[in-house]
Order: sequence, then C-alpha cells, then structure tokens
Amino acid sequence: AERRRCTFYLEKKRRHCRFEAKAGYEFCGNHLPAGLAPGKRVPCPGNPNHDVLESELEAHLKRCPDALLAVQRQREPFFKLDINGGEGEDVPLPLTDTERLAIRRAALAMQREQEGMSKLIEKVEAVWEATC
Repeated sequence: AERRRCTFYLEKKRRHCRFEAKAGYEFCGNHLPAGLAPGKRVPCPGNPNHDVLESELEAHLKRCPDALLAVQRQREPFFKLDINGGEGEDVPLPLTDTERLAIRRAALAMQREQEGMSKLIEKVEAVWEATC
C-alpha cells in the first residue's frame, strides 16, 4: 500500500511536510485545516511554537521535550516564576519577524547617520586645522 505524504509546504524549510497524510486527506494531523481537524488545536504550554489537539494535550505534555524541560526548570530550588517580569507591568510578547526587521533597519539607519556625522566632524576639523 502506497503511503501518501502531507502536501503542506514548509516555507522556512523550503520543502513539503514529511509526515504521512491522514487517510482520506491531503494533510497530516498537524496541518489539517481547522474545519477538518477532529478537534480544537491549542498551543503547547511548554513551547507555543507548536500546537496539539486539545483532547491530546495531557498526553502530549508527558512526552514533549519543551514542556518537560519547563517543568524541570520550575522544580529547581532557585526558580521563581516571572522574577524578572517587573511589578505590575505587562511582560512583552516575543517580537514578530516584521518587528525584528524594523528594529534592525532603524539600527542600521542610526549607524549610517553616526558615520555621516563622524565624516562631517572630520571635514570641519580638517578645515579648521587648515585655516587656523
């Protein structure tokens, strides 16, 4: 029997998903469109970069390396939840790729301005030296 692969294309990896497609579908369980999935998908508490079926969350947490590591870290005697979160302040969410790019562009623009200012100062100093 021929096994069909999931047809979902992973942009970052520039390839199709390698999981086996669910019977009767073009996608694996991870990539089934929301309307076709057998239940609601929720983000993994250990690592919100992936999600699982809500009905399978408890079993997933027992084998998810990220969730297990988070639990292990919380058991350390020195661990205090949100110790560096600030008092009464909202903890900022991780930056999106667009936000990171905007920050990077702004930093480069500032660097160019500083380089331009340095060159201007050098020119002024050279003229000053030449005239005085």
